[in-house]
Amino acid sequence: MKLALIALLAFLTTAINASAYEIWVTNQGINKVQILDGNTLKVVAEIPAPSKPHNVTFTADGKSAWVACVGSSDVSVIDTATRKVVATLPAGKTAHAVTFSPDGKRAYVANPGDGTVIVFDAAGHKQIKTIKVGKAPALVTFSQDGKKAYVSNGGDATLSVIDTAKLEVTKTVSNVGKGAMGMVRSHDGKRLVVTGGGEDHPGRTACPGAQPAFGRCNRDRYRERGGCRYDLERGRQDRHHRHFTGRGARLCDDARRPGADW
Repeated sequence: MKLALIALLAFLTTAINASAYEIWVTNQGINKVQILDGNTLKVVAEIPAPSKPHNVTFTADGKSAWVACVGSSDVSVIDTATRKVVATLPAGKTAHAVTFSPDGKRAYVANPGDGTVIVFDAAGHKQIKTIKVGKAPALVTFSQDGKKAYVSNGGDATLSVIDTAKLEVTKTVSNVGKGAMGMVRSHDGKRLVVTGGGEDHPGRTACPGAQPAFGRCNRDRYRERGGCRYDLERGRQDRHHRHFTGRGARLCDDARRPGADW
């Protein structure tokens, strides 16, 4: 039987050989984290996970992998050397994704089921605070200086801005796209790109600036002030993740429905 994979790939480079690496895949179909050899693409290990493991994120030193499990509403912490689960942390309802603060000291878990972000001490695995954000938060990302955390809220098309010192929401940006999901910061830190995966047709991407003000603009040009919101011309639907190229000149936006990327 063909299993449906809902996976997020994560790359872990070994210290022994710079050309050797692993690909970690969260497989909701069989409730396991599968580890593939990066060169042969063969499965070399499988780690049992709770219900519906969704997103895997590594600590900066690569020693731990944190897996958010949407089915069991918790986070599994895996020792990457032993490939064993060393801790299971209760999170919010349908825990979706884990993001570490730039200094690596805190882990932010987005929980779509109850509209919260839970902050953990990354080293001690202790819960610090539960922050109420928008409806169905999907992912968290940070400003370059780490002073702000941004949360994409797919349920109400908003972006919550969290003061990371106070651990409080200080601003809510509206109209960032139905089904707001993936986020990426531009290399210069001046723009945050948010994918709106739930737009009917076509998909939309919002680019809020320091003072978000949404207007129409050509997809090949960015307004220098405020920000822009533009339609994707080819009808891509279910915008999920996005990535800037190495120099930041181009943006790749993933679509989970037919039509591929643009």
